[in-house]
Amino acid sequence: MLFKELKQNSTVYLLKRDGFTYLEGRVKESGIPHYDQRAVGGMVVDITIETEGEYYTYVFDENKEVYNGKGLIISTTKEGLVKEIERMKNGAMEILASVKEQEEILKKIRRTSVSTQSGTERKEKPGTKTHQNRRRNE
Repeated sequence: MLFKELKQNSTVYLLKRDGFTYLEGRVKESGIPHYDQRAVGGMVVDITIETEGEYYTYVFDENKEVYNGKGLIISTTKEGLVKEIERMKNGAMEILASVKEQEEILKKIRRTSVSTQSGTERKEKPGTKTHQNRRRNE
């Protein structure tokens, strides 16, 4: 169901990102889609939602069914909210997997004998095998 199809008393599903609090809200007022040049598609709909005894008015892209804002996700269906949570979970798992991979790269870099500072050479102490081998090759 798209936001433009919501009617008075329709149920919407919300997730507050701080603490991942799940809420259900009721549409108290649904406006007529209108043009808004700030919107990507142009047409938006104003919807007032009542949740926890409070009323909030949002402006949604008329042809979407999920709104994903900074601190709040609003969906016209439970399935849409579940999909968005799943997408967030997958993104977090990719980041965590990447962190492990990046830590392995750092470990390998630390073990290598090549200096990580550009334009600098490793200096060997006189008397070490590496220093003696270089002296022979000069």
